[in-house]
Amino acid sequence: MGTADEGASLLGLGEDGALYLIRDGAEQLSGLGGLVQAQRTQSDLWTPTEATHENGFWQRLRGLQGGSDKDRVLRAGGWFPGRSVPTGTWEAALMQTGGFEMHGAARRFLAEFGGLGVPRVAHSEPSGSAPWMEFSLDPLLAIWDAEVIDALAERAGVGLYPLGMRDQGNQYLAMADDGAVYAGMDDIWLLAPTPEEARARLTTRL
Repeated sequence: MGTADEGASLLGLGEDGALYLIRDGAEQLSGLGGLVQAQRTQSDLWTPTEATHENGFWQRLRGLQGGSDKDRVLRAGGWFPGRSVPTGTWEAALMQTGGFEMHGAARRFLAEFGGLGVPRVAHSEPSGSAPWMEFSLDPLLAIWDAEVIDALAERAGVGLYPLGMRDQGNQYLAMADDGAVYAGMDDIWLLAPTPEEARARLTTRL
């Protein structure tokens, strides 16, 4: 559902509606009140020896072993094989505020990758390695910018559905009904012709 402990822990919701705080283990919370209380008194699952403001994404990324960089980036963001999240809230909100109708390609992509991303780097990476470009696959980042997305779609000559943003909010990400992904703000360009290639581009180091 989200993160806690300054990004070091994840929040999960069980099928029975129970809320869990997750890191190396899972701690059941007594609803949102329990979450607030857990944050007031530091979670037993998160007891660092010194204060840290590093986003939990980077901590998880360093802890992952094996696989390609692209696979590790997705897993650190919360992806796993077979992941499927509901898209109904995004669909309803963007239809109501901007008249965007989610097409099948965007629905399939967001069901697997919606809500994932790479946060802004707030620390120096080891060995001088270049970071990934920050991105967030959250369609609601465009909720008040329907005119911008429509203008970009007109420039591209295709209908576009918002996927999120990248480059610290300087570029929108949007998908055509054939699966092609575009990026832009004042201008627009083709990021990748297929969802698979777009995913690879987003998770490739600069």
